Order: sequence, then C-alpha cells, then structure tokens
Amino acid sequence: MRERVIYGGIAGAIFLAFLWLGHLPFQLFVGVLAMIGISELFKMKDLEIFSFEGVLAMLAAFVLTVPMGTYLTFLPLDASWTCFGLISFMLLAGTVFNSDTYSFDDAVFPIASAVYIGFGFQNLVNARLDSINKVLFAIFIVWATDIGAYMIGRQFGQNKLMPKVSPNKTIEGSLGGILSALVVSLIFMLVDKTVYSPKSFLVTMIS
Repeated sequence: MRERVIYGGIAGAIFLAFLWLGHLPFQLFVGVLAMIGISELFKMKDLEIFSFEGVLAMLAAFVLTVPMGTYLTFLPLDASWTCFGLISFMLLAGTVFNSDTYSFDDAVFPIASAVYIGFGFQNLVNARLDSINKVLFAIFIVWATDIGAYMIGRQFGQNKLMPKVSPNKTIEGSLGGILSALVVSLIFMLVDKTVYSPKSFLVTMIS
C-alpha cells in the first residue's frame, strides 16, 4: 500500500504538471498515455507491441488523441480522423499483401483498440482545451470513486461483485465508490459552476 501511494503520488504530480502547462505539452503527454494504453491491450492478447500492427495501432491512437487539425490545417477534413483512416488503410492493406499470415481479424483488433483508447483520451484533451477545471473535476471523481470503494470495501465488503473479473471487489465497495463520487461531484459543482456548463446542475449530476 505504501509503495502504491508513493508511485501514485509521483505519477499524479507529473500529470498535474503537464495539465498545468496545457496546450502541446499536455497533448503530447496524453498521446503517449494513449500509446501505453494500446501496449497494455496488446499484452492482454499476448501480441507483440513492436510489430507492424502494434506500432501502427499506437500511432493511430496517438493521432486520435492529439487534435491534429490544430497543426495540419491544410487538410480539408478532420485531420485526426483523416490520419487515423490512412493508418487503418495500411493495417487493412497488410491483409492483401500478406494474406497467408495476416488476416482481416488480425487487422480489426489494432484498429478497434486505437478507436477505444484514442477516443477516450481525445475527450481528456478536449476537456483541457475547454477548461483545466473540467479535467480536475473528472480526476476528483475518479479519485473519490477509487478511495471510497477501497475504504468502504475494506471495512464493510462482504458480497463479491464480479469474482471472475476482479476477485477483491465487493458490492459494498462499489456502492461506496459511487456515493463518494456523488458527494465530491456535488461539492465541486457548488464551488465551481463552470464545470457543468452548458448543461444544468441536475443533468450533470444524473449523467
């Protein structure tokens, strides 16, 4: 637990430093996080990350995360999705030029992984472009959920939530995490009304 707190504190400090800088440094930092996310998915599938599809999948997630339109202004369409489309085409082309060992199913996984990871991190970048407070709002919700789930689960957890997926998680801990997130969200939105703009307070709480 002590090591987790120390490493978590270091990682949090690095993230907050880039968050404060914003703009290109933050976008590149989040882009690297997206690439790391791709590598984790490839490890789960026992696939080599430094392979043809691994490198292209990381690149695809990166271009979806970073707002490429800000830098590639000469492209007539959305630059991020244009770059992603070109990379996807290269992955699919591999099924033609190397059909004996590289199938359509092999190409689908890196493409789908890039969309899954890249789209999520893209929202983080967009939130920072809007306001640093909205990113902090999201971070506080995640922290509150994790801390609440851990504390309540450790004290009162009896009933397993999904033993096959995560053996240590309990229903009580899950409910504690949700309650903690709601409380922190309520406090944050009462202090800073801009975090739920342009939606209403009630709609934001429900969603």
